[in-house]
Amino acid sequence: MEVAKSLGIRGRAGVQNSEAKETATAVMLANLFYDHTISISHRASYYSRYKRIYIPSWHTLANVLFAENELLEAELIIPLPGVQGVSSSVVFATPLLFSMFDGGEAPFMMEKDLVQMRVGRKKDKRPAPCPDNAFTRGRKRDLEELNEFSREANFSFNPNVTLQTQLHKHPLYTSSSPYGMDSLKSTFTIDYSTISRPLNQSMHTVFNNDLEHGGRLYTSAGVQNIKRAERKTVTINGSETSEPDFSAYHLRMLYAMVGIQYNDDGYLAVAEELGSLKLRPLVKLCFNTAINATEKEYSGGVINRLNELTKSIESDKVAEGKLCWDLMEEYDVTPNQILEQLKVTHRDIAHYLATGIGAELQKLDGQIILDIGLGLKADLIHSAGVHDSIIVADEHLTKTVDMMHEAYSRNMNGFKAVIDIGD
Repeated sequence: MEVAKSLGIRGRAGVQNSEAKETATAVMLANLFYDHTISISHRASYYSRYKRIYIPSWHTLANVLFAENELLEAELIIPLPGVQGVSSSVVFATPLLFSMFDGGEAPFMMEKDLVQMRVGRKKDKRPAPCPDNAFTRGRKRDLEELNEFSREANFSFNPNVTLQTQLHKHPLYTSSSPYGMDSLKSTFTIDYSTISRPLNQSMHTVFNNDLEHGGRLYTSAGVQNIKRAERKTVTINGSETSEPDFSAYHLRMLYAMVGIQYNDDGYLAVAEELGSLKLRPLVKLCFNTAINATEKEYSGGVINRLNELTKSIESDKVAEGKLCWDLMEEYDVTPNQILEQLKVTHRDIAHYLATGIGAELQKLDGQIILDIGLGLKADLIHSAGVHDSIIVADEHLTKTVDMMHEAYSRNMNGFKAVIDIGD
């Protein structure tokens, strides 16, 4: 709000509803500070339609357009060339905008229940009261302890890589773009390379329908909420980091649940049976869909996931989606055929596929990530969990991998994890 006030909106003659316009500008500034880029609708119907849900009464089209113009004149935002129009615009925060904030201040977080419950299915999930018992009280105490420790550390990242991708690969861009972006794609740039963005690593846990399903740990403004490429730039207290991860996490968990130590590349084995090792990324995507969907939902779930990837702003996800589409066409294979091969190759765990077992596995991986974080805290090591991986300062990599093996074995009846240390 102080940055918005510095623009002098209230003191300028002729500005109606100056308080509302100042507040609208402050909200837009906050969104840009944390999200770096936003799309702004220029249609009044958008704001009237959603106003009762989450947009305050002052957040009308007139105030939004006023805020956009104010920030443009102050050179705090820059529009994406060629895509400004009657219906919408896309704007980016400039380095000047970032310089006006305290760069070391972690994102503000509203108070969240540390243990939450969601009921319903898929997009219909809604909040529900969470049982108050020994388990939920213990989970809350553990999260309070870990979050308090995390607040002592400075988690930061550099968004430059993703921002450049957004600048050069906006969804409106096509090879025959009417906006003339063929030339702009290679020339338009903003230098964000020196910007360091703070993260808030406070975590909470979410269960689905009951305490046996879900239970993963989530952040609202932490390492889980940034792009894959950005995670490579994360620093903890100024130190560069590594991100060791559990390889084929849920596949190996399922084998452990039936009493088998599985160390092979389970995706590659299926790809080989289908005729080409190149099919591995498609097999992996189909497996992950199969454990989170029922038989009826599975095929559509694969297609939906591929569409999500190809529409992503992250270039590596777009490449993954296009690759999988191409593989299906090149090898004339369907999601259902891949599911059948998964069941044949992995006959020992076939009864788990296309059953929605993934929600139960999430309770296990949530507990494992929590155990790792608490174990590292005991050694005064700050870390950040991302479901199947841990981000930690390079100097603590060996200790972290040992802790990952220990936590996995303790929660999986003594079976061993396979951990990818990466570069």
